[in-house]
Amino acid sequence: MKQNNLALTFQLEQYRAIFKSPYIRGLASAIALTAGGVSSYAHAADGDLDSTQKWLDSLKAGNGTITITGNDTDKGTDGKYSKVTISGDSGDGVTLELKAEQKILIENTKHPYKENYFEAAASQKLNIRGEGTIDVAAEGGDKNPGLFMVAKGGGKLDVDVGNINVQSNMHIATHGDASVATVAAQNIVIGNNKFSGSTDKPEESGRATIHVGGTVDAPQNFSGDGTSILGNESTNITVNRDGKIRLNTGKNNTVKAANVTVDGGVLSFAEGVAGGKGTATYQVANTDVNNGNVSVKAGSNVTIKGGSFNVNGKSYVDLSDTLTVQSATFKVGDEAVLAGHESASGGKAKVVLSGSSEGEATLELTKAKLKSFLKAQNADGSKLQYVDENAQFKDPNNKLKNATAGSVVLNSGGGIN
Repeated sequence: MKQNNLALTFQLEQYRAIFKSPYIRGLASAIALTAGGVSSYAHAADGDLDSTQKWLDSLKAGNGTITITGNDTDKGTDGKYSKVTISGDSGDGVTLELKAEQKILIENTKHPYKENYFEAAASQKLNIRGEGTIDVAAEGGDKNPGLFMVAKGGGKLDVDVGNINVQSNMHIATHGDASVATVAAQNIVIGNNKFSGSTDKPEESGRATIHVGGTVDAPQNFSGDGTSILGNESTNITVNRDGKIRLNTGKNNTVKAANVTVDGGVLSFAEGVAGGKGTATYQVANTDVNNGNVSVKAGSNVTIKGGSFNVNGKSYVDLSDTLTVQSATFKVGDEAVLAGHESASGGKAKVVLSGSSEGEATLELTKAKLKSFLKAQNADGSKLQYVDENAQFKDPNNKLKNATAGSVVLNSGGGIN
């Protein structure tokens, strides 16, 4: 007992010496000194849902619903918190459960800098499991960052729940090439068809977006050089009129699903925050784009791998770079438009068809539609025109753009029907 007391006295003397340092005194309000040493985490505000125990307590207090309000006065009563900032852990990591009747709701805070996140950093693991719901109900387009799903420094984030609903933004982002962030659900719904339709500032009008691979305009700096994955082989995704999936290049950023249905919304393939380095893979068994937009940006380096991709109704596909179709069928309907983007140059508006051991790659379209893509003109000689995703809700008389000529490359196993 005497030895223990002496040891404790010695440790306390050490702490007193530490606190005499002006540098440490300046940091004392931001770090926690514990009996086990110095913690790297600051004491969180009471309004911050930042631990497994708070997660469990708030589900109980909210009768199965955790509500993130953005209000500083909410500190756990009735399952309400100001924000959520839960991190993983080393070893077996941290696992959070959402049962079928449970959900976490990110409310409409309209706070441009309020960040809510689940993060696995520095070789940590963070898992969210169950048949419950993650509901990002906040609105406000790019003005509302929404929810971040983040892996950093070799961390592994793995989310697999029953439902994910997004009305503002969800960012699946990485920092560090060994980092992997996977976010999946049985059902994912993006947008609620309540787009306000501002013609001047569509980014403020309530566009709901899932960013796969982060985004250059995120409040935090993500290198985007890890692997970000949306969905799995059994996921069903619906992109409504005010919804969008933005798949950015990365180490191997991927959208996986059994079915993707785009009802007036947007599939956007874009250059990643790592300056276009890496790849992006769209691996979906069946895709139906109904009166929507498919946009291939410069530097996107995207491959549609396997499955059937159907562009139906008055839909637009605009290419600023190469769209690779590998062992898949890409079908452009009679009313749809396949066009080179007006900013594309040097033959960049290109469809490459490549077969593999998994099957042939086929572009299905009429001869007239193929000719219009290759020459950027209609059958009557007039300019082929298309609607860019950013002009989707503009005045119909002002949103059409002139196309540029495209090309098709047939590699082994590629064909046109």
